[in-house]
Amino acid sequence: MINEEFINKIICADSLQFLPKLESNSIDVVLTDPPYFLDKMDNH
Repeated sequence: MINEEFINKIICADSLQFLPKLESNSIDVVLTDPPYFLDKMDNH
């Protein structure tokens, strides 16, 4: 299994470089946290 080194790990990487290293159909969750509404925070 190619993905054993990535099990239970948080991966911070460029997706275009990292995703080709993974087996097909092996992703359960993708969590993103972009800075939503940053432009609205100063405009109360």
